[in-house]
Amino acid sequence: MKEILFALLWFVIGWFGNKILDIIKDKLLEKYRKHGLKKKLEKRELGVSLCPNISIIGEGLPTFNIREQLQVNLTKSCFFLSAPAILPQKFPVTFKFNSSKDIWLSGYTPNDINKILNISGFEKQLEESKEEIANAFMERTDGCYFNNRLYGLVKSDGFGRTTDERELPVLSMEFYITDYYTHRVMGNLTNKLRAMGCLPKTNLSVSQLNNKFRFFRTSLGISIIIIMPNTNEIIMTTRSTNSAYSDGKEWIYVSVTETISETDYDNYKGGLNISRWIERALWEELGLQKKHYDENSIRIYDMFFENHFYQDGLTASVCLTQDMDINKVTSLKAKDKKMEIKSVFTIENSPAQIEQYIDENHSFMREQTIFALQGYIARQ
Repeated sequence: MKEILFALLWFVIGWFGNKILDIIKDKLLEKYRKHGLKKKLEKRELGVSLCPNISIIGEGLPTFNIREQLQVNLTKSCFFLSAPAILPQKFPVTFKFNSSKDIWLSGYTPNDINKILNISGFEKQLEESKEEIANAFMERTDGCYFNNRLYGLVKSDGFGRTTDERELPVLSMEFYITDYYTHRVMGNLTNKLRAMGCLPKTNLSVSQLNNKFRFFRTSLGISIIIIMPNTNEIIMTTRSTNSAYSDGKEWIYVSVTETISETDYDNYKGGLNISRWIERALWEELGLQKKHYDENSIRIYDMFFENHFYQDGLTASVCLTQDMDINKVTSLKAKDKKMEIKSVFTIENSPAQIEQYIDENHSFMREQTIFALQGYIARQ
């Protein structure tokens, strides 16, 4: 009897010992993987030659879980610019300006901005930008078709951590309400101020973005890489010259790009819904429905600020179901496909092939496209 109890005791001790060793091994592997990822991301930051205008706001290690690691808050602040003093002739009467006067973010007036940028005559430049963008809406050029409401950023950072023992990075974002007209006027104004030498010559820091320069943060976009496991490829697109910021060129982008808007407000939750935004982006640009992809495969990688266009962005990926291939994707009907996308194609889903594609085609890509692909590679 003693021998049986002794053997049983050793069995229990051995079982618990193996479990403890497995836990230690898993912890060490996780630590090793995170260390390796940090090294890859550091290497990406050193290779700034292809993305000199990118400020990194937050990095997922390896990703940001939408439910646990994204904090999204919609404030009561708003920023709306009014019509120019003189509207163009034949301006469409159906166009809706959201305010009859300029409504600036709290803490900002044109005089404040004159001081921040150390210039005079800001209002004159603003009026010129209003006139130029109103003309673009009248002529329906450069993506100026309708004035939907958007959400700009009051502040954001990736410095938070979850409160449990994992201490995972948390990306927090606070939004204000604005609209597409205001967003495009501020973008036009950015170009004027840069030509005048009035903007900082270095990339804006997170602190600058969250304080003095938040009035430039009038939108948040997302760049989504779609993975096809059936063929081990990722989808890429060539944007139409009719899309915004094309400058008359057919730029290479990742699979889907979309800006968060009033459509992504969740009345039930009483706030912005990131999952709904991604769902809408996939549907409107490529016609992909939930049955075509695995919702659990959605990954958020990084948040960044692009210092040429002065725009915030997220990078992400999603996997299609095993039965989907490029022929099925291109056959789908999508609301914005004809207007914004010239062509849809694939490249091999391997770090080496993606890096080679970037090397050979980076002159035809915007920086956010390169940054999204590099971030995706770093997680492989």
